[in-house]
Amino acid sequence: MLKDSLSFHEKLPLNRKLFHARCCANILNLLVHNGLFEIEDITDNVRESVKYITASTVHLTMFNDIIKQLQLTNKRLILDCCTQWNATYAMVSCVLEFKDVFLPYA
Repeated sequence: MLKDSLSFHEKLPLNRKLFHARCCANILNLLVHNGLFEIEDITDNVRESVKYITASTVHLTMFNDIIKQLQLTNKRLILDCCTQWNATYAMVSCVLEFKDVFLPYA
C-alpha cells in the first residue's frame, strides 16, 4: 500500500524495487523447496513406500512386527503433505530411523 500511494506522488528510485523485500521465512521456504526439487525422485520413492505400508493393515502389522523384533522405538510412519517441506522433512527423518525395517521390502 505504501508503494502504491507513493507512486502517485513522485517517481520512486530504482523503479519501486526498493520496496520489494522478502522476509526470512519466505527466503528459507524458497531455498528448501529448490533443494527438495533436486531430490524429488528420492522423496517420491519414500512417500510411495510409506503409502504402500500404511495403506494395508497386513503390511502395517508386518512392519510393526519387524519394528518389535529389531527393538526400535514405537514411532509411527509419517506421510507428508507435498506442499509443506517441514512435513517432508519429518517423513524422511522418520523413515531413516526405520531404514532397517524397510530392507525386507526392498
